[in-house]
Amino acid sequence: MVYRRSTDYEKFACLAGKCPDTCCGGWNVGIEEESLEWYASMEGELGKRIRSAIDWEEECFIQKDGHCVLMDKEGLCPIHRELGGDALPDTCREYPRHVEEYENVREYSLSLSCPEAARMLLEKEEKMSFYEEEDESGEEFEEFDQELFGELRKAREVFLKILQNRNVSVETRINTFLRLASELQNCVDEDKLEEMEAILENFREAKRSIEGRAEYDGKRVDYAVFYEMDWLRPQWGELVEDTWKGLFAKGEEEYGRLWEAFHGDKEREARLELMREQLLAAYVDLYVCGAVYDGELFSKAALAVFSTRWIEEFLLFRFSVSEKNFSLLEEASVVTYRFAREVEHSDNNLLLLEDWAKSRIMVQKI
Repeated sequence: MVYRRSTDYEKFACLAGKCPDTCCGGWNVGIEEESLEWYASMEGELGKRIRSAIDWEEECFIQKDGHCVLMDKEGLCPIHRELGGDALPDTCREYPRHVEEYENVREYSLSLSCPEAARMLLEKEEKMSFYEEEDESGEEFEEFDQELFGELRKAREVFLKILQNRNVSVETRINTFLRLASELQNCVDEDKLEEMEAILENFREAKRSIEGRAEYDGKRVDYAVFYEMDWLRPQWGELVEDTWKGLFAKGEEEYGRLWEAFHGDKEREARLELMREQLLAAYVDLYVCGAVYDGELFSKAALAVFSTRWIEEFLLFRFSVSEKNFSLLEEASVVTYRFAREVEHSDNNLLLLEDWAKSRIMVQKI
């Protein structure tokens, strides 16, 4: 078995009561069978409280006003406080640590829906990197395409190399990355996996870049997708509504003024360039190999780009609210984790954005 992790994976430490948000609300917290059996037999007042907080049919904790009913006034969990982290169900104990399962491979990452995980990524200056460990254990998945998975892993490494090439702008890297993903998707569609290796070996960086401000009309069109999403948390709905009113409803001239003010600061723009790279690397690491299950490599590449670009657009709105007192890292961390909570914790939203990103980027003729 191969185990893959980012070099920052073990550095994560929960902020607990100091966290600006809570991981106990906004989505259903599933409870695995072992924990359910333990909670069912637990004695004392805590046991009664836990059992009353469980939806036994759905096998999850009950939510009230968007939060787990077990949460106390300080936003803390009595199970964790009285019994320790090991007493929590797997979802609570492991979050924001996330695992993707493939045949003979486990890939671990930190979910960007956690404020601290988002902050760690966005303040990072060195390139995101990964390491692998291996043991002698093994397994077999039904109908798992090992050949495609092997090519996807190779493609991901080339993608990361392109996206982390700091000799060219991130927009140039994105263009190269998307065009390569498109060529590889053709190989997958035509069942010519043997040609993927040659494409990866011969691919070279493009020299074309896109000016963000020129995409104003396209961004207004793209914004419709956020109204089609299932809004999991009220804070997200507020951000979507406020961004439309404050950024896109005021016209291209005002948008352009804000865009120039935001990107015109050389120090901030340099920092933004690093943040773009880190987000792209994190999303590529998370999404690309999942194409082994549906064959949709290009759509996952497009989703990585779409997510990165729109996190920056929401960040532009936050800048418009407080230009003089704007804190880039603080605001970027908030926008990133709120975006991730709506996407990573809803299969419907994830698939919606993936399909939208694929169709829109194809329309833009990469």
